[in-house]
Amino acid sequence: MLKAPSWCPDATPSLRGWHHPHTGEVLKSSLHHKAEVNEWWAHHHGHAQPAPAPKPAPQTLTEAPSTERELHEEEANHYYGNQVEENPSEWEE
Repeated sequence: MLKAPSWCPDATPSLRGWHHPHTGEVLKSSLHHKAEVNEWWAHHHGHAQPAPAPKPAPQTLTEAPSTERELHEEEANHYYGNQVEENPSEWEE
C-alpha cells in the first residue's frame, strides 16, 4: 500500500504523486497505479477517490453595441493634430 511522505503525513495520492490536502499542490512527484490510489482511498476514507469536479461550460459574453459619432473639431485636433485641417478628404470615405 502507498505511504505518504514523512514530512506531510496527511498528503493524498493521485496518479501524478502526493498532493497537499488543502491546496492540491504536488508535494512529491511519483507514478502511482489507479489500483494503488483506490486502495489507499478505501483504506483511509472508506471509499474510492472522488471524481474531480466538472469544469463549467464557457460563457459567451455579449458586448454593448458601439455607436459612431462625429468628432468635434477640438477632439480631432487633440487626437490627430493638424492632419484634419490639412487633409479633410481622407476622413470622408
